[in-house]
Amino acid sequence: MQIFPYSIDIKRQLIDNLRHMSASSNPQITTRLLRAVAKYAMEQGLSGAEIRKLLDVPLIGTSNTNSPLIDSRHVALLLDYCARALDEPFIGLKLGDELDFRSLGTIAYVVTNARKVGDALGNLVRFQNSFTRGFGCFYEQDDDIRVGFTLGHNDDGNRHLSEFCVSAVVSTMKNLIGADWSALRVELEHAKPYNEDSPQSFYQRYFGCDVAFASQRTTLFVSQSVGQQIIPLADTELLSLVERKLGNVSRFQGAGDGLLSDARIEIARALCNRQANIEFIARRLNCSTRTLQRRLRFLGTSFREQLTEVRQALAMEYLQNNDLSLFEVALLLGYSELSAFDHAFDTWFGESPSQVRLRQSETSPSGQSVVTEA
Repeated sequence: MQIFPYSIDIKRQLIDNLRHMSASSNPQITTRLLRAVAKYAMEQGLSGAEIRKLLDVPLIGTSNTNSPLIDSRHVALLLDYCARALDEPFIGLKLGDELDFRSLGTIAYVVTNARKVGDALGNLVRFQNSFTRGFGCFYEQDDDIRVGFTLGHNDDGNRHLSEFCVSAVVSTMKNLIGADWSALRVELEHAKPYNEDSPQSFYQRYFGCDVAFASQRTTLFVSQSVGQQIIPLADTELLSLVERKLGNVSRFQGAGDGLLSDARIEIARALCNRQANIEFIARRLNCSTRTLQRRLRFLGTSFREQLTEVRQALAMEYLQNNDLSLFEVALLLGYSELSAFDHAFDTWFGESPSQVRLRQSETSPSGQSVVTEA
């Protein structure tokens, strides 16, 4: 049975869809995922040159670990194209099952190294804006745990993307706690995708549980007993540091004007890797350096002022954690030397970081002193 209609020129349709896309109105996702889809497609025999030509974005061969976010429709439409070209109706499920979650970057660390399954799912949503934006992610729990998102579009491309996301989470959980794990229930936003006798049976076999279609949200239901399972190989020693990095991205979400919020988020993301310059941030915001400067000036501020404000806020937060040395704080703020951080901090607050930390330790509820760096 042929599932996909081939009477249309799918290449021309893809190009037309991309041409009319509005990046500001659609959710965004890391280009790491786009490259993963393109890599899979080429392994199946599709032309990499043709894929790059269709999308006009860099896909393969970049080592930048801070890949910018792009319109999720790029990924959705590429998935649709590959599904049609390869005659693979369940490409999203298949790709999600094969994905090495670690390829998505820092977010993978806080998920795969959480202490319990429930913590891992919570971290996935809590820190999702380090690799997505606008997906309407949620984490809820009472009698069970519910994790998922809302895309709001039900065409084939978004169906594949939605199924990919759910499949990747299920596959990751199986890798963490065992292949016999299954969810309580899966609800998918899209309608039954094909005019078959029993398409639901395929999804039931794949997920190992009941599957509902045409739901308000895409939701993975997990039992509380599974949520309490310990992840045996979790590396929790460095987890708190990575959580702080991603948490500091989240804390700027929704702060003030939309542009200021987005700019602060991107600055917080980039600081640890000493890439918080206006050229890099402008690329992350999908605009030119000149446009970003002009828009910030219109709001009565500048990139330098925003960079300083983010650093000031994060510096005071980091100093409250005595597990971080002052040198580690300096690195997290994008300074290569402690002396540069000391000088900047003294300029901002009129005292040194060590003085602030000492005062904090003297007034802490525990009354315990801590060793501070000179």
